[in-house]
Amino acid sequence: MLVQPWSYHDEGVTDFNLDWEWRNGPYSLLLLGTQLTANQHEVRIVDMIRDLVVFKGNVGRCLTKLEDEIEEFRPDIIGFGFFSIHYFEVKRAVEVARATCDRIGHDAIFFAGGIHASTEPHATIEELGFDYSFVGEGDLGIVDLANGTRPESVAGVVARATTDISTGEQVKDLNGLPFPDW
Repeated sequence: MLVQPWSYHDEGVTDFNLDWEWRNGPYSLLLLGTQLTANQHEVRIVDMIRDLVVFKGNVGRCLTKLEDEIEEFRPDIIGFGFFSIHYFEVKRAVEVARATCDRIGHDAIFFAGGIHASTEPHATIEELGFDYSFVGEGDLGIVDLANGTRPESVAGVVARATTDISTGEQVKDLNGLPFPDW
């Protein structure tokens, strides 16, 4: 499961016209999901920005939808992609996601990705409740993780005890990536 946190500026908005805002889906998560699907893994993307707009700014309903998605899908990996500006939203969403996993007796690995995780991998783990942070590109490493490779052996993956931080393997030939599965 790949999750994009909501944008705080849409919290509490009750009268929202989508014509007022240009918005694209969570493209980075879509690309990761496409890689996973191309490698025979089942993927679910939870776009909490979209959900918050649909729920007219109601964060509680947005978080309940995340709970429902986790309960239904029961993912092995829950990955969040985010910017530093989403710090508090991510913290709250990870707390809800972990509580949901505990409530249903499901064990998932929590990964952080995106620029915040890349620049502050240890702080991301310690402060936001992740098991691992991904530094750099995750397009190839995410497939290794989904294939069952031990996280600490994947380039770019940082654990709480990691001292030698590497960067995720870069895609050399962009034409070799599958076309995004919208």
